[in-house]
Amino acid sequence: MHPLLHRTLSILTATCLAACTTTEPPSTQPLLPDPAQSPACTADAQPTPLGFDLFLRLAGEQPDNLCFSPYAAHAAIALARPGARGETLRQIDRTIGSIGNLAAQTRTTSLPLEIANLICIEKTLEPAPSYKQALPAASYLEADFIDSPDRESTAINKWVTRRTHGHIGSLLPPNSITPLTRMALVNAIYTKAEWAHPFDKTDTWNQTFHPEQGSPFPCPTLHDTHSYRYLSLPDCEAIAIPFQHRQDKQPSCLIAILPAKGIPIRQYLATLTPAALQNIRTSLATVQPDIVKLDIPKFKLESSSDLSAALASTGMPDAFDPVKADFSGMIATATPLAIEQILQKCSFEMSEEGVTATASTAFSMAYQCAPAPEPKHPPHFKADRPFIWIIADLDPETTPYFIGTLCTPDTAN
Repeated sequence: MHPLLHRTLSILTATCLAACTTTEPPSTQPLLPDPAQSPACTADAQPTPLGFDLFLRLAGEQPDNLCFSPYAAHAAIALARPGARGETLRQIDRTIGSIGNLAAQTRTTSLPLEIANLICIEKTLEPAPSYKQALPAASYLEADFIDSPDRESTAINKWVTRRTHGHIGSLLPPNSITPLTRMALVNAIYTKAEWAHPFDKTDTWNQTFHPEQGSPFPCPTLHDTHSYRYLSLPDCEAIAIPFQHRQDKQPSCLIAILPAKGIPIRQYLATLTPAALQNIRTSLATVQPDIVKLDIPKFKLESSSDLSAALASTGMPDAFDPVKADFSGMIATATPLAIEQILQKCSFEMSEEGVTATASTAFSMAYQCAPAPEPKHPPHFKADRPFIWIIADLDPETTPYFIGTLCTPDTAN
């Protein structure tokens, strides 16, 4: 099939964490395709990188702040999975793992997630009955991409704004939807998360932040001394700041990873591996909480990413190849489709109340957390320079909801 005869499939994700808690329980409606109505999973096991490989690829390309949601990316790709076949399906499964595992996270996490999906299909095409049956309820809409791509793009942006409670105003840039677009799969994730132990606003004051580029500057900083899970490793420190824990749910937290003094974050990221990140997460889940003095910036950021090249290079190249892509289970009539783009936009804010949104290092052995002698003073996690942050369930086998780097805090809080 000549590449020019292929029509395009766009996958779009919008993610936002917001800074207060909500009393509403997470939606009980199906949020992902029904595994029983989809092809059987071809992956032997849940992928171990859990999005860390994709994060490291994006971080290597992004010289400044980054906010990325592995969970949202996997959930959006899952919307295309029921229509994938052959090697395209196998590569998707190796990348995102089991849809059942992804769906289980939304039922068991303490984070009050709001997840919405929108599948827009060109009105002149009829979705295959098996594909339509597998989709989440009330998620399918007809669209006029051929004659009115700009109008459809505007409608999608408005939908995203509503679903993220106004935090993301425009997911799609101009001309990202064209007359060649045949499908747009949109995923939005929003949560309001409050700390288990909120920071005292009277203890927030300016502290000097030392960026890698430019001069040090004063940054509003949260301060507390409390019980946290904490690791001190040869090349970094790591801390887990817990969110409010819902009864009978998995605990969730913000993990901050601070490279050791003298190691620039670019250098640290260049040597970091998915296995090393996973080892840090596993070690934090097993170490006992202890008293730690914590200083961490109060900040907000917004980040847009095109995940297409990163995903093509880290596990699922055929889905983007106009010749090799096989989504023959999507449309009732023979319509060659390939993914043109996977766009993601994240919004994140960290304050005294909570957040607004999304191991070893080079060593071959895992770190062991042996008991240390009782110090005279508690450890001091002082995030006054660039660091990595992760929002995830404490269980290290779950897919993180957000991962990012803070290189230069936005001090306009």
